Amino acid sequence: MSKITIFVSGSRSIKFLPPGALQALNRIMAQGFTIVVGDCLGVDVLVQCYLLAKGYQQVTVCHINERPRYNLGFNSMQVPGTRQTDKDAYMGRTANFGLAIWDGASPGTAKNIVRVKTKVINANPNDQTCIVCKSAKEVGFVKIPLTFLEPSNPKIPTCFTCYKSGKLKQAFELRGIQC
Repeated sequence: MSKITIFVSGSRSIKFLPPGALQALNRIMAQGFTIVVGDCLGVDVLVQCYLLAKGYQQVTVCHINERPRYNLGFNSMQVPGTRQTDKDAYMGRTANFGLAIWDGASPGTAKNIVRVKTKVINANPNDQTCIVCKSAKEVGFVKIPLTFLEPSNPKIPTCFTCYKSGKLKQAFELRGIQC
């Protein structure tokens, strides 16, 4: 078992993990590193969903309240403090490295990036390109029900071709999202 711990954080505005984030998470899992992640909507829950779909259990969900706001079945740890920034500071102190999935605007993620040596994956939540093929032609937005999230149906940009061919559904399933 590895003694390396990775602090994964990101913006609440992100509704879908970009391919670079999946590749980074796959490398982390392949090396057996421990992952600490928060209990917030957005990247925290998306990362938990992906790790759960992959069957990866070396994960701890950190929280400040009596119970985590969102935990999809991993070990959890209540950290000292009364603010979310206390939780983030704790995770930054205990981790060896970080992975941030960032929209370029979230001040909390920006602070996490400087807490520990961090690889940053940029993600644009307002992107108007298909999440599967990156085409900008014939892009519309698909609403998918995610029962563990509120609001329960974020709009995901996709082109008609990827939607009709089933590639969109495969992209969701890869990320652990059932629709």
